[in-house]
Amino acid sequence: FYVFWRIKMILINEITESQFRLYDFKFVIGDYATYNSYFKIVLETSEIIGLQTVTGGIKPSAEIFNNKLILIAGNNFYIYDLDGKIIRQFTSDCIFYEFIIYKNNILVVSELSIFLLNYDFVKIWSNNYNEIIDKVEMQGTKIVIQDYNKKIIYIDYFTGKEV
Repeated sequence: FYVFWRIKMILINEITESQFRLYDFKFVIGDYATYNSYFKIVLETSEIIGLQTVTGGIKPSAEIFNNKLILIAGNNFYIYDLDGKIIRQFTSDCIFYEFIIYKNNILVVSELSIFLLNYDFVKIWSNNYNEIIDKVEMQGTKIVIQDYNKKIIYIDYFTGKEV
């Protein structure tokens, strides 16, 4: 009896605006603006999606979760079905750094906030902070946050409360 694990591969490449205009994307995420950065997102299925957004210097990242494309780009966190229909979008005043999939939930981290979404992309809790979040890591069911001033905060993963 063998179990095979597959990693869903998504490639994100920055391209020029003129290259972006030449592609026949399955769908495009984001609106046109003169200050955008442009990206080509290639899914494991060879489908190509366009992304036009302001990045704030942080490269977008994406993953397939619950058969949906989840993506952070600049100050937006997107959830799309694989046919291009938007399921949910969260916008922040700050740049999103990362998301962490853990225990069938998604922990989303921006410069000044974190929030947890369940498997169905419903927000379970959210926390805002006064200092810039520098690092986030999981330690069992605790979230360890280090802010820019090196202060450490421990958060319960399921409730969002400090422990």
